[in-house]
Amino acid sequence: MNLKLGDESIAHIAKLLQMAILSGTDITDHLRMMRLTTSEKSSDVLVMTPEYREISDDQVKTMLQRAEDVQSELSEISSESSEELHGAFKISDL
Repeated sequence: MNLKLGDESIAHIAKLLQMAILSGTDITDHLRMMRLTTSEKSSDVLVMTPEYREISDDQVKTMLQRAEDVQSELSEISSESSEELHGAFKISDL
């Protein structure tokens, strides 16, 4: 029996590759976790299992939240550094 990946599965593999690049992890680790089943519409098409889709969505949400947290921390550090720099150099000192 020949099987092919469904469009959603292909798009998910692209997303996994992006996540691997962003997180510095190995794509094979992400692919090993992927769980597929045959589609109810077409028995020769592989789609993600509902359980895996939920797990994957949660992982993406967690990663996005972490990215937002890091961005906020970097923004705070940048603001503090900028305030220190402005305090160190006054126009009247020049």
